[in-house]
Amino acid sequence: MTLFPGATLAPRMQASVTHEEFDIRDPLSPFWYGPVGEYAQTFSAFPIGPESAMRISAVFACVSLLSETFASFPCILSRRTDDKGGKERARDDRRYRTLRRRPNSWQNQINFFGNGQTDVGLRGRGLAKIIDDGRELRLEPMAASRTQIEQLSTGEPRYQYHNPLTRQRETLLADEVLDVKDLSLDGFTSIARASLAREAIAVAAAGEAFVGGFFKHDATGRIVFQHPGNLKQDKRDEFEKMISEKWAGWKNRSRPMLLTGEVEVKEIGTQDASKNFIVDPRKFQVTDVARFWRVPNILIGLEERSTSWGTGVEQQLIAFATFTMRAVTDRWAAALMQSLFTEEEQEEFVVEFLFDDLLRGDLATRAVAYRTFKEIGVLNPNEIRRKENMNRREGGDEYQEIPAGTAPGDRSAGGVEAHQIPTPLLADAAQRIAAADVREVRRRADWKAGPVRWRAWVEEHYASHREYVQTVLAPLAAAYSVAPDRVPAIAMAISDSGRAALAEGVPAGWLEGGRAAVVVALLEEGFTAPMAA
Repeated sequence: MTLFPGATLAPRMQASVTHEEFDIRDPLSPFWYGPVGEYAQTFSAFPIGPESAMRISAVFACVSLLSETFASFPCILSRRTDDKGGKERARDDRRYRTLRRRPNSWQNQINFFGNGQTDVGLRGRGLAKIIDDGRELRLEPMAASRTQIEQLSTGEPRYQYHNPLTRQRETLLADEVLDVKDLSLDGFTSIARASLAREAIAVAAAGEAFVGGFFKHDATGRIVFQHPGNLKQDKRDEFEKMISEKWAGWKNRSRPMLLTGEVEVKEIGTQDASKNFIVDPRKFQVTDVARFWRVPNILIGLEERSTSWGTGVEQQLIAFATFTMRAVTDRWAAALMQSLFTEEEQEEFVVEFLFDDLLRGDLATRAVAYRTFKEIGVLNPNEIRRKENMNRREGGDEYQEIPAGTAPGDRSAGGVEAHQIPTPLLADAAQRIAAADVREVRRRADWKAGPVRWRAWVEEHYASHREYVQTVLAPLAAAYSVAPDRVPAIAMAISDSGRAALAEGVPAGWLEGGRAAVVVALLEEGFTAPMAA
């Protein structure tokens, strides 16, 4: 069959997605002609598809985190001004408004990009219909579950879209569709992560079903009633009904039970709650599911002290931005450039998603970076204030240049004493150090252990906490030219104070603010004491 000159339909269709991706209300949908039950098969016998997967908390957390984080990034259309990397925002181009604020008449940019990335995250493909009349450009979302994709002999895709508004089937070609594809093995068929993770998600669903049933039946093992005689079927049914109505389940746990006729009750398969048979497997499944979307556990509610993503929330956020969100934004930017611009225009324009806010460090780290950028003439005060969401100030547009040969952060020329660190920066560092210390101790506060094991844990904890203190204080020391040996000495003093305070247990008030007061005092003393010549 000839579709148009030079192109025939290749025997190949989008098969990376599950059968749920087709409109099951359409009697001609391939859903009705595929292998029965193929999309529902898992080893744990729990049917999993994109919609049912979202009912698993780990999947919902991963997909919503990626889509909502991505949707919060401003999409900026810029025009190159020279060959040296210069560019300016192309506010005069009709596509700027579409990408920045209003993709279509009923969605803003948050809804559009968030919904699109949800489809990419679950089904491996985000689609939108391109409507361009030369004056206005609109991007109308196309649900992947309503779209069938074919590949023509020319290599171009063709889209059969079941429009829910017109209730008509629309045939669209490549230049009429924005197509954002996830990973692919052949360049055409995208991989649906919800399908790849089906087994891990099904195990998580099975775990939820088990836990629900366990608590529904009073958090006990299986109960067996042993009768000395042989009951007829009607008596057996009557007895089972009575047990189910009067004594089964958590609602009847306090109701007394009267047994006659030498009937005995036994519990089999009793679980020991101390073995964490409920918590540990479910924590593992959260981690297992998160691997498919490359999401660190701490961002979906599973806190770990140290992971392969790095130590500390800041390092894990940087890794998340670098290894996860960078791929998401690059994938969308490339698809938008390919779909909305000609080859000539791609040399002039560039689409990018800004996620500087995701990489913002803490107050102390930002202050150090701003000071360095200001001194070497990269940023002026008003540009720094704009990054901190503050109003401009008069005279803040001037750039500062440090004398040639002077290193950034050198205060010798400016007359600023190196140990005069602003109080807000010291307070921020003290709060972070004390919070990390208290958090770890609070976890162990109710630990039923003898004094020997407790003191051993305290020693181990403060050995690692000393390294954390040095990590927090290093940017301040670098910015204010603190002597190299000062930070290790302060870290040692903070660790020694904690070790001494917890030698016999947790003192009263230590967790509620006592520790923070000690850390503040030690920092002030350590940084404001006269420096050695």
